[in-house]
Amino acid sequence: MARGHYSRRQEKRRSAIVRRASVMAFLLALIVFFLGLNGREPLGTVRGPAESGAGRIVSFVSMPVRGAENLSASIGRHFGTVSENEMLKSELTRLKQVEAEMLSLREQVSYLETVLNADIETLNTDKRIAARAVSETKGPFVQSALINAGAAKGVSDGDAVMTVNGLYGRVVRTGQTASRVLLLTDLNSRVAVMSQRSRGRAILSGDNTDAPTLEFRRDGDWQIGDRVVTSGDDGTLPRGLPIGDVYAAGDKLRARLLTQNAPVDWIWVSPFTPIATPEADPVIPQTAAVEGGEAAPADEAQP
Repeated sequence: MARGHYSRRQEKRRSAIVRRASVMAFLLALIVFFLGLNGREPLGTVRGPAESGAGRIVSFVSMPVRGAENLSASIGRHFGTVSENEMLKSELTRLKQVEAEMLSLREQVSYLETVLNADIETLNTDKRIAARAVSETKGPFVQSALINAGAAKGVSDGDAVMTVNGLYGRVVRTGQTASRVLLLTDLNSRVAVMSQRSRGRAILSGDNTDAPTLEFRRDGDWQIGDRVVTSGDDGTLPRGLPIGDVYAAGDKLRARLLTQNAPVDWIWVSPFTPIATPEADPVIPQTAAVEGGEAAPADEAQP
């Protein structure tokens, strides 16, 4: 009996506590609700200092974590710098070998020119004419450019226009202070080219796409990945100007230009003097005086 009476009293006590807590929670909710209706922020005076203090505590606690992150990043950059330094050293060694080979080849060419008494065609970098190129939107060609250099600086029709990557186009019209450049990708562009590997010839034909096609070629002379350079067979461009690499697109071989997807701002023009026709510089045979004052060829003159 006593135990049952005690349990009933405990149950009543818990019910009373629950009712009081519910009433207090309800009253607190009403207070917050009416404060919100009045446009006030409950506990606004306490929230600011509390947030400021919490921010200081979090910042202080996170200092070791940030220090560890910075240390890890510094170690990663250090090892990255070491590996990059090793890569640059190997690249420098390779470039020194390439430079030595280039100097050796230049000496051989100079020696052959002296022995053969011939002017072997090489790229003349001393006559470069620097200019700035801008795209042309209303010109006679679909893909062309304008450069701020003309006849006043030595530019003439047919000159090759180069970028740091490779051949960009050729000059098709020259003014006194500006010139028009026909790009390799234009439909009207035709350039005599060859494979640097096999010396096989072809015509690089533009079709207003980013990759001109290789026409009039022999299949055995061309392979995927061959480097395409100018052959000089057309007499308008010097031999050996870099253009791009060969790749297959369907049943056609195309050249992926070295200037493709590369920004073109400053360029240079390489003047080129083609082989002159005999009529432009004719040889007048020697004549000898004969009786009657008439001239006759030297081989017909009497001794």
